[in-house]
Amino acid sequence: MRILMVAPRGGAFTYILKGYENAFRHLGHDVAYWKGDRAAFRDYRPDVYIGRTGWRQDIPHDLVAEFGTRVAIHVNPFGTERLDTVHGNRTLNEPPDLIDWAAAQKPDMVYGLGWGDDADRYWDRWRTELGLTVAMIPTAGDPFEFYRVPADPKWRCDLAFVGGRWRYKANHIDSYLMPLMGRYDIRVHGWGGWATWRDPRSFFRSTKISDDDVRVLFSSARIGPVVHEPHTGIYGIDVPERVFKVPLCGLLAISDPSASLHRYFPPDILPMADTPRHYRDLIDHYLAHEDARADLAARQRAHVLAHHTYLNRAQSFLSGLGLADAAAAAGDAIASFQPLDRV
Repeated sequence: MRILMVAPRGGAFTYILKGYENAFRHLGHDVAYWKGDRAAFRDYRPDVYIGRTGWRQDIPHDLVAEFGTRVAIHVNPFGTERLDTVHGNRTLNEPPDLIDWAAAQKPDMVYGLGWGDDADRYWDRWRTELGLTVAMIPTAGDPFEFYRVPADPKWRCDLAFVGGRWRYKANHIDSYLMPLMGRYDIRVHGWGGWATWRDPRSFFRSTKISDDDVRVLFSSARIGPVVHEPHTGIYGIDVPERVFKVPLCGLLAISDPSASLHRYFPPDILPMADTPRHYRDLIDHYLAHEDARADLAARQRAHVLAHHTYLNRAQSFLSGLGLADAAAAAGDAIASFQPLDRV
């Protein structure tokens, strides 16, 4: 099949699209990005188009009808249970103009970054008021970008964290990650907001790190702290990729409090702290007990490979769009997938 996706514009969604690109290509499909040009849409003749309300592209409905293109659009919550704003002036709910725009695109499916019954709580009005098919397809780990490679002494450390410290994330980062600085051998790489943080404790950080270096860093560390955005901690939606890609590289993921994260991981394989002090105690414990750390990291990795890679999410996409044969073939590919580990 030919799968056309909205062209990335930066931010976390760019990495999500890259994960889908890698997964769909592995499943034998052709993938291209679309910048909104009608001629390019006509020439590509997509079987599937994946868009997003945040990056609006008006879909040529006559060409969609001609080619039989299935349309899926990522949307934010529009539900009976409205989500309180926890990002200052950012809203968690889809604004009215984007709801109207999404409905006007006549999608075969809208999807959100939730899980299970989130569709009946936070996204249900897409279905009940607009008559649209709604799917929950959360983030995942990209096994084509994140896998185990030999540890490099240059990158070896106890804890590794890669991510931004934007204003709306700073509360959790400052509460859970910052107290670890100076206590452990920790490497932090990121962007967005780190320069505004001042603390006498020294730690390594950089505004730049390549994807290849992230893979080596994660394969050389022991624990990957997982810190969520405030709304994920409260509502359990928009789970970041970090909790999935960290285990793919052999790191043990230890999480701050996050609502419903144990819907993704059994509680016995994902340590989750109740408080910043508990977070530190969990890290102390697993750094002091290497065999337990390594065993739990291996169990996390196996669980992600079985249930939470973008191959799994690609299958959910195909199934949600009614492409049963392609979804079944994806299941066979997932069952036979061999990780790209170099160790």
